[in-house]
Amino acid sequence: MKLSKKFTTVTPLSKFLAMALFIILPFLGFYLGIKYQETKQNIEIVAPIKANPQNECESNNGIWTKGPFGKEFFCNKTFSDGGKVCNDSMDCLSQQCIVYSGNKIGECAKALTNYGCYGLLVRNHITEYACRD
Repeated sequence: MKLSKKFTTVTPLSKFLAMALFIILPFLGFYLGIKYQETKQNIEIVAPIKANPQNECESNNGIWTKGPFGKEFFCNKTFSDGGKVCNDSMDCLSQQCIVYSGNKIGECAKALTNYGCYGLLVRNHITEYACRD
């Protein structure tokens, strides 16, 4: 396909437009990304644990448990809707609608970190199952 010469000729106007787009679009994309993140961000910022981390964890409805390889302890945040039947991860406070292998019904995660083999239910579709020890 051969384009007309008027569409392929470099002019001072085309140079200016290219330069303007080259400068403006990254800033515009960055700004829109920040605004989008602000609308989607549901992360609770937790202050650092100071005196007794286990007591602090348990007083905030967390479970003080060993980490993945049994080396360090951490606070596993629990959620009040844990175990509730769900159809989508957005239905849960934890943002995790878990489906254990063999089941077709999802349930809200009881804690932020979950162990076992499960998939996540997103818009009535189960993601690939994964196992977490």
